[in-house]
Parts: sequence; structure tokens; C-alpha cells
Amino acid sequence: LKKIRQKIKIKISVDTYKYSVMHRALDCGVNIINDIFAMQNDDRIPGLLSRYSAGISLMHMRGTPQTMQSDTSYEDVVLEVIQMLEASVKRAVDAGVDPAAIVVDPGIGFGKSVDANFELLACASKIKTTLKKPLLIGISNKSFIKKSTDGNSKSITAAMNALHGQLIMSGTDILRVHDIIDGVSVRDVYQKFIEAHSAGNT
Repeated sequence: LKKIRQKIKIKISVDTYKYSVMHRALDCGVNIINDIFAMQNDDRIPGLLSRYSAGISLMHMRGTPQTMQSDTSYEDVVLEVIQMLEASVKRAVDAGVDPAAIVVDPGIGFGKSVDANFELLACASKIKTTLKKPLLIGISNKSFIKKSTDGNSKSITAAMNALHGQLIMSGTDILRVHDIIDGVSVRDVYQKFIEAHSAGNT
């Protein structure tokens, strides 16, 4: 990480929920921590992030990666995700984390059914406006897309790109992707569409 930090100037994010790994990563100059537990598994994490003035991506997940798919029924999945992330944001801010450094992630594919994933995607704008935080969403290579298509790799890619475009239109701020070229192309095309649409309505 130190060598990477020395060679590039862009922000570096590390996925971890372990305090010791976070500490080491931040010591190496990492800018952002992506925590799938939204800081709920270790009371020391908010203070650590505050000391390093680090950014944090707070993700919703029910259970653990090992148990999350054992209970995917929700009375209201959008409301539960919003309430959990709202509590995590408050906890982070109360511990001194800069409110402007917090990003929220509804945890697509983490303890959700196929239908619940689509419901969250359809309500991306609502989640963002309710929490008043930048919204990060990751759908790349998620199994719910494969289950919703014929499973062919071209079909999966087309479906992901279509969803990415819709999420951009919904105001999603950050898309986590594996195929950077496709992701950037979708972003650029939809950005031009949004600009043209705005100009046409003025």
C-alpha cells in the first residue's frame, strides 16, 4: 500500500471491517475505508477514522457474509436499510467523523433476495435524499443479475450496463464496477444525455 500510495495521487479505498487492518491501511496513506458492517462490529472504528480524517463507506448488511443469505425477508427493505444506515451515520458523526467524508451503500446482494435488490435499486434516489449522503452502489458481477437474465455473459454485461445507466439517472454518486472501460463509457454517455435533457428543459 505504501508503494501504491507513493506512485499514484488518486484516492485509495480499502475494503475491511477489521480494526487492525484499517489501522495499518490508514498508516499507509489510504483515504477511504469500505466497511461492510458499517462500523457496528467494533466500537473503536469511528474514533480511528476520526483521528486519520478518513472517508468511510457505510454498507447495510444483515448478519455476516456467512449467514446473510439465510434470512432475506423484510417487512420493508428500503425502510430497514435507511434506518440502519441513518444510525450508522449518526454514530460516525458523534465520534468525530467528518459528515462530508461519509458515503452510504445499501448493500446490494448482501442479505437480500432478487426482488429486494431491485426494490432498493428502484428507490436509490429516495435512499440518497433521505440520508442526505452521497450514494454508492455496487451491482457489478452480482448473482441477482445472472438470475434475472439467461445467464449468458453478454446478457449479464448488457443488463449491468442498463442498470448502471438507470442508477446514474437516479442520482447515484458512485458506482463500483469491475469493467472500468464499460463503466466509464456508460457514465460518459448518460452524462451527455443528462446535460442535453437539462438544456432542453431550460
